[in-house]
Amino acid sequence: MSAPDLAIVGGGLSGSLIGFRLKQVQPDVRVHLIERGAALGGNHTWSFHESDMTPAQISWMTPLISRRWDRNEVRFPSFARTFKNAYFSILSETLDRAVRAALPHAVTTRANVRSLEPTAVTLESGERVSAGCVIDARGIIDARPGLTGGLTFLGQDVELEEPHGIEHPVIMDTLCDQSDGFRFFYLLPWSERSLLIEDNIFSPSMELDADRFRRAIRAYAGDRGWRIASVAREEMGVLPIPLTSDFAAPAHSPVPRVGAGGGFFHYGTTYSIRHAVNFADEFAQLDDFAPAAVSAFVDRKRREHRRRNRFYPMLNRMLLMTAQPANAYRILERFYAMPERVIENFYADRLTLRDRLTVMFSGKPPLSLAEAVRLIFSSAPSIRRLTT
Repeated sequence: MSAPDLAIVGGGLSGSLIGFRLKQVQPDVRVHLIERGAALGGNHTWSFHESDMTPAQISWMTPLISRRWDRNEVRFPSFARTFKNAYFSILSETLDRAVRAALPHAVTTRANVRSLEPTAVTLESGERVSAGCVIDARGIIDARPGLTGGLTFLGQDVELEEPHGIEHPVIMDTLCDQSDGFRFFYLLPWSERSLLIEDNIFSPSMELDADRFRRAIRAYAGDRGWRIASVAREEMGVLPIPLTSDFAAPAHSPVPRVGAGGGFFHYGTTYSIRHAVNFADEFAQLDDFAPAAVSAFVDRKRREHRRRNRFYPMLNRMLLMTAQPANAYRILERFYAMPERVIENFYADRLTLRDRLTVMFSGKPPLSLAEAVRLIFSSAPSIRRLTT
């Protein structure tokens, strides 16, 4: 069999979307998707708002989508707000099934990679996979010490003994203990008795205490009168929260890194699906898959992405480095009271100058002027002192 035009190493969200979209747009381009796990996508749930994507993107993503709701909700001590903005979720098993169907003879799983070259992948088994071009879609980005916080989370798909009464996603419920810093629960109702309950903590550290999260989920359910009959699935992770725009460690990969591992994620929310979809859309339009051309494209997209995301680390510093962590939730409480257009543009990573001014200066400031100025103008050395 002749060598593929493109080998994608990493069958997570980004790598799978690139292969899936490329098959739709340029079916004659030969793709080989290589994943170390048993299934594409691992064990994850990815969600997005309708306003995050274009109608055309939602259309081509349809085979990947597991569930759609007409609205979503946030809850804070002073108010609750429902947004008439449809919300979608993709489960990893749906992703795996759809991508395998699109690339029936082009997916290799349970394949650990030993090394990468611009035109070849060497597996731990010793097998060498040649390709016209190789891209690396594995993992999350390597960060420089002290320049990121962490969004640590653990979620459980649970089956309850009785209906839970949740009609649409609750993307942020802050009616929980805030003494250690900003924390929220995230709810996705799959059926009248099953739902995802996910505990999320914004922390200066990247440590995850799984047992603490499990106890918190049990307590959260109990406080709402929900009796958990069984846990069907559990997922956990730590996502980097950039505290400065130059948080990324120097890349030493011999091939282009894409996806979250290449830094293509939202620096404010830490989520990557919107950027993975946009990247796959643009990548699928390339007419030259030679290594030099692909590297130039990825480098250009990374520069554009970093420029567009320079605003968010400043907001992250306010959230993670405030002298009063128990009041950090007020920053998000103020944000979610803003015009819906601003909130949609924030999630979609398309804030205008007017939006940024609104985020910074509208309403009552959640921090004192002195503390806000200190955090806005923090340098890398001072950030390291505060986070270590």
